[in-house]
Amino acid sequence: MDVVPPSYDRVWDARAAILTRERLERESAAATIAAQHADGELIRLHSGRYVRAADAQGFIEDRHLRTIAAVHSRRQASAAPFSHASAAVLWGLPLFRHVPEAVHVSDARHNGVVRHARGVARHEVSVPDDDIVVIGGIPCTSLERTVFDVARTLPLASAVAVADAALRLVAWDPEDRVYDQGAASTWATAMEERIARAREHVASVKRGGSWPSQTGARSYPVRA
Repeated sequence: MDVVPPSYDRVWDARAAILTRERLERESAAATIAAQHADGELIRLHSGRYVRAADAQGFIEDRHLRTIAAVHSRRQASAAPFSHASAAVLWGLPLFRHVPEAVHVSDARHNGVVRHARGVARHEVSVPDDDIVVIGGIPCTSLERTVFDVARTLPLASAVAVADAALRLVAWDPEDRVYDQGAASTWATAMEERIARAREHVASVKRGGSWPSQTGARSYPVRA
């Protein structure tokens, strides 16, 4: 199901607020930059990425969105998609008091270790192409995948807030001010099927197998 985020402008605005170290050095002396940083006029969000204090205000989601933009500005175009709470923020979903300790990305090539020094949590998990979207020029997980990941990792209140907001995003037509119950039911069913598949995967692991051939054999019913 194709779902459109509530606004791309907020993502582009966040990206526009990011100042690179190179840009700052073209405009000011190193001593001036250091003084502004020390005085709180410049806030460092990521390695070599800053934002003016006046642009650093807002709700938890607003602040995290700017951090996502800062991290994104240092990554390659083919980099892994943002995920979990970070994807929720890109989708415009509320985190309900949950303050992310890091920006989240997911890719099968990652080792799953959270590198707090750089503020990026790298989840070792594959994300198929049909679970990746681009919002405001930034790749992230689809709405369904985002809600699924958040449900597994965030506190219950935050996970429920994200799911409720996602359902409204799917079913509510802001122009006609109509709630599409059919769209809501279809999306909820798709989420239930995703959760059921995940549970089956977990169950197959619990059943165990000593050899790779046994693991492959157990996977066939899951794929069906």
